[in-house]
Amino acid sequence: MTLSQPRPATRILIAPDRAAPPVPCEECGYPALRIAKLVDEAGEALATLLVCTNCRAHTPFPEIPAPRS
Repeated sequence: MTLSQPRPATRILIAPDRAAPPVPCEECGYPALRIAKLVDEAGEALATLLVCTNCRAHTPFPEIPAPRS
């Protein structure tokens, strides 16, 4: 991979067909906390984590700092 090529991104997947019902989130209080998997570009599972779909929808993406010159 060279610097001109974009780095493959990891993804968060929530499997709705076999997911447990959501539970209340400690942050927002809504029943939106779900079990998710963090997967790489090849689809390999990297980790299992808890994701609040309500908080995530209202949280802006972090700003990426400008490159130094």
